[in-house]
Amino acid sequence: MAYGIEVINTSGSYQISDSLTNYVEIKSFTTNLTGSTDTDGDGAYEKVVSVADYSREIDDIIAINCTVPICAFANTSPAGVRLISFNSSTASVSVKIFRRMDRLTSSSSPALSVNSGYGLEIFDASGVRRYASNYKPLRIAATLSANAPTETSLNLGSSPGYTPYISSNTACVETYANTDAEDDPDYFGFQAVSVSSSNVCTLSLENIESSVWSDPNRSYPNTPITALIIKG
Repeated sequence: MAYGIEVINTSGSYQISDSLTNYVEIKSFTTNLTGSTDTDGDGAYEKVVSVADYSREIDDIIAINCTVPICAFANTSPAGVRLISFNSSTASVSVKIFRRMDRLTSSSSPALSVNSGYGLEIFDASGVRRYASNYKPLRIAATLSANAPTETSLNLGSSPGYTPYISSNTACVETYANTDAEDDPDYFGFQAVSVSSSNVCTLSLENIESSVWSDPNRSYPNTPITALIIKG
């Protein structure tokens, strides 16, 4: 007996498949950067936003829409999202959290939605639920890739037909070759993403030490970083 289903559109792209990893939207909210603090004095302004009925999974995707460069991570305690910006700001941030469909169970947070009796559910041969039509699927519009510290951007135009969000999960932690007498030889760079008011999506690497790029005692490796542009 065959299991599952595959749906392919006219462009040859998979729309539904029981053999692929399917992500769905589990949380969506809007907040702002007001109250972010630079507690360590290193130029990274942090704010943790609590999210009700949420416990992170290691492969959750956090996607944001914000006009200033930020990075966002799932936070464990308190459960929610940690936002990092690189200047003091009060900018608005729209956040979406996506999770693998097979990670949703009756005991997860949030718990798997009870089947209403309508729609479509797909299981693989092991009985794992791979798709449920009562969840909004993650829809990838494009990708942004660059070797840090190179910045890259994509102009979606004034009317792309959707609100763009950018994934912001990867933190690039870089170690610099340091031959001077400073106490801390390690410096950190973070993948930062932003969406301008004119829908220009940007991926960059933000450092939290202003002297890193100009110090001849430190070398910076080319680190590949990638972000997803997601249809909101």
